[in-house]
Amino acid sequence: MKRYLYLVFLSVLLVWMVGCTPTTIPLPTSVSPISGNRGQTLDVTIYGTDFLGTTSVYFGPDVAIQVNSFEVISSSEIQANIYIYQSATLGPKDVGVTSPDGTGEGEKLFTVVGLPSIWSITPTSGAQGSFLDVTIQGEGFYGVTNVSFGSGITVTDYSAFSEYVPVTIIATINISSTATPGTRNITVTTTHGTVTGSGLFTVTAAVPGPVVSSVTPDDGLLGSTFDVSIKGSNFTGTPTVSFGTGIDVNSVTLISTNEIQANISISSGAVLGDRDVSVTIGSVTGVGEDLFYVYTLI
Repeated sequence: MKRYLYLVFLSVLLVWMVGCTPTTIPLPTSVSPISGNRGQTLDVTIYGTDFLGTTSVYFGPDVAIQVNSFEVISSSEIQANIYIYQSATLGPKDVGVTSPDGTGEGEKLFTVVGLPSIWSITPTSGAQGSFLDVTIQGEGFYGVTNVSFGSGITVTDYSAFSEYVPVTIIATINISSTATPGTRNITVTTTHGTVTGSGLFTVTAAVPGPVVSSVTPDDGLLGSTFDVSIKGSNFTGTPTVSFGTGIDVNSVTLISTNEIQANISISSGAVLGDRDVSVTIGSVTGVGEDLFYVYTLI
C-alpha cells in the first residue's frame, strides 16, 4: 500500500513539474531600423527573448514583405534581410518569430513608410459660414503635421486614426462667410511627405434662410378653417409651414419671395394661447415667435 501511494505521489509530482516547465516561446520586443520604404531591401535586427531554435521570421500578416534570409545571433537577437514589395500597404506591421515551441509576435514593431495618398473625402462640399467635420480617407497618414483646405477655410482641429485601412483623418473646418465659392485642394503633410488632392472640396454660396415677420389674420378660433397670409422674406421653392400641435396646414401656396398663403384648420382640442409660426425651405427653418393666437368663445 505504501509503495502504491509513493508511486501515485511521484506521478502527481511529475505532472506538476511538466506543467511548471518555463515557456521558451520566442517574443520579439523591438527592431532596428523601425521603418522602411516600398521597394527597399534592408537588414533588420530583431531583439527579444528565446530566439534559439528559430525556424521562421515574418513581417506583417500579408506577404508584401519578403524575408530573404535570417540568422539567429543569440537568444535575444536575430539578423533578418527583408524586401518590401511596392504593393505593401503603408503603416505598422507586426513582427513574428517561430520556433518549435511556438510563435511570438511583437505588435506594430516595423512600419512601411512612404508618400501619403488621399482616396476620398466626406462630405465633398460645405456652405459659406458653416462649421463641419470632414473625413479624409487614404493611406500613409502617419506623423501628420498639417491639413489644409485652401483659402477661406480654417482647419481648427484634426485627428488621424491609423488603426484602420484605409487610414482616416477627421478634420474640423470653419468655412468663412466671405470664402469664395468654388473648388479647393486638400493637402495633407506628414513627416514622410505631402499629398495634394486637387479640387476635392467645394465651397458653396450660403443660401439665406426664410424670415417670418407677420401673419394675417394673427388669431383663430377653435374648430375653424381659413386662409392666412404669412409675410417675410427669402421665400422660395416649396416651403413647409407649421403652426404647432393641434393646427393642421391643409395647403401652402408661394405667392412671392415675401408672401406665403396657407389654409389651416384649428382642432377643437388645440391648446389656447400664442403660437410660433415656422417656414422651412430645404434644410433651413425660419421661426416667427408668438405671431399667432388660438382662442375660444367659451
